[in-house]
Amino acid sequence: MVRRTLPQALSKGRSTLALKLEGLDPATLFSPDTSVTLLSALLRPPTDRQAALQRAVGQTLAFVRQRAGGGADTVRASVVRTDPAQYRLPDGRLLWTTRVSALPAELVRTAPDVTVVLDAARDRPRTELAYVTEGTTWEACIRS
Repeated sequence: MVRRTLPQALSKGRSTLALKLEGLDPATLFSPDTSVTLLSALLRPPTDRQAALQRAVGQTLAFVRQRAGGGADTVRASVVRTDPAQYRLPDGRLLWTTRVSALPAELVRTAPDVTVVLDAARDRPRTELAYVTEGTTWEACIRS
């Protein structure tokens, strides 16, 4: 069990907080403060390549394109769709196979985050949350 006290004050009524909590199972999240009710918790895991590209639909990104005779070029193309992958070059041609050389940071979530909606019966000076996480484990080891 992890118990967190956040410096975030809560006003009476609904509040929405965005938090970074590693190892959280949102189904176990609750408020140990009896005057605060957890209404919802939405966990978003770290972004994988497919999700980042999905967020990039409509944006122009830098891609690495392999040359037929060896080597590679960096080209700019707009992400049209991700399944199947389609990228539009500035001259209007479409690419189906590319390797993204880098994605803008705003498209990638590097750690899980959770958005929680809380309802406070009265003003609170801070926010208290608790949740179950995977903890320390042990196993027996027999040595001869």
